[in-house]
Amino acid sequence: MKPTYRIKGPSLEYPKSTLHELLEKQSQAYPNAIALEFDDVKISYKELQIKINKTAHYLKEKGVCPGQIVAISLDRSLDLFVSIFAVLQCGAAYVPIDTGYPLKRFEMIIADSEASYIICKSTKNDLSDTSKNIFVEDVVKHIKDKPSYSLGLKVEPSSVAYIIYTSGSTGKPKGVQVSHLNIINLVFSMGIDPGINRDDKIFALTSISFDIMVLEIFLPLLHGACVVLVDEETKLDGEMLLEKALRHQITIMWGTPSIWQLLLDSDWKIPLNIKALIGGEPVPLNLANKLLELCSELWNIYGPTETSVCAFLTRIFKDQAQITIGEPVANTHAYLIDDKGNHVNEGEIGEIVIGGDGVSLGYLNRPELNTASFVDDHFVANNKMYFSGDLGKLLPNGQMLCLGRRDQQVKIRGHRIELGEIEKVIETLPNIKKNAVLVNNLKSGEPRLVAIYNLQQLIKTRILFVIN
Repeated sequence: MKPTYRIKGPSLEYPKSTLHELLEKQSQAYPNAIALEFDDVKISYKELQIKINKTAHYLKEKGVCPGQIVAISLDRSLDLFVSIFAVLQCGAAYVPIDTGYPLKRFEMIIADSEASYIICKSTKNDLSDTSKNIFVEDVVKHIKDKPSYSLGLKVEPSSVAYIIYTSGSTGKPKGVQVSHLNIINLVFSMGIDPGINRDDKIFALTSISFDIMVLEIFLPLLHGACVVLVDEETKLDGEMLLEKALRHQITIMWGTPSIWQLLLDSDWKIPLNIKALIGGEPVPLNLANKLLELCSELWNIYGPTETSVCAFLTRIFKDQAQITIGEPVANTHAYLIDDKGNHVNEGEIGEIVIGGDGVSLGYLNRPELNTASFVDDHFVANNKMYFSGDLGKLLPNGQMLCLGRRDQQVKIRGHRIELGEIEKVIETLPNIKKNAVLVNNLKSGEPRLVAIYNLQQLIKTRILFVIN
């Protein structure tokens, strides 16, 4: 069935290259520009590139080679950024694993991804198999005498750059494979809207397992801007975060509505010259209006992990009646599909189906899920389109209004959560007959997960706090 309309983003040319090659070009063009700031330390693009090159030589000697998958579990740090680009330079893909993950989930990701190596701190010695470990302390110690030039390996731009695990309804998280080209398209699109240049400074404060961290790494560095690393203590303290933003003159910051609310609750009164990027969950209108009084610009970012972080975006203005997700980013298009697979008429509600250059390479080792979620785009040759599970409606002004989910998936503090995954885990506990997991807004106003289960004829409720 031919669609009566297609929701289309602008066309944009972008380099058919790799992420690490584009960073190297920045280091050659602006070697003395500051790439990273942390703990009053400043690292130039030249210094960063040399550390990456030396680390890549070390990893190659350890056996890292093209086509492999390397898990990285490090806090936000210089070592994290160096490790990511060094792995990419080796032609491998990286799997980011939050250092705070429980051991069981950590080992599940290692096993499912079939990671050849794990780059982590030496304190990570509780794994059942430590033979894959590459301790970052050893890397720092042994790279001093390594060559300072890049490996120069030929890496296909269409190859996998990273794999991020998302919640799965069967109780088993699934790994989304994202290519170099997927992210380069996004980086160059967002270089125009919301816009970024070499004078910008952006916070990196997101968990490495959350795909927005991809933007906090590649968007600034591939445009010659500066990344300011935020430690966990500062991230969770609104007053400290505000003080750091002022001190470092931050011009771009991304956060979930929960993070922006944390700042507002910290007596934020002085307006900042900052582009505020918000997303990960629905944006309350009253929150948006408060932010517009304190920020120079406010942008809503929408996109499943499967479509490379961001598929739609829009600038939010004062006195809007409702918050939309806007229009597709460059080289991206979308359809609205009904339950029978037909295209809905204009003004009707349908599932948001996304196509174009941001559609990822699909789930790792999950052919049945790929068949269901990534289908041939019948209207654009040699393209796949992804069924997002989100319901949408196209407004007369061309903006997309997102109306929630058509399944059990929810978002809390920006994290995608399949309620079925939690229910599957609860089923494994002793003496559980039945259970259901719901989202409930408690007195604080923030959503929390509530597990209701049947145990020996009694109904009991427990609050499961989700930690960002």
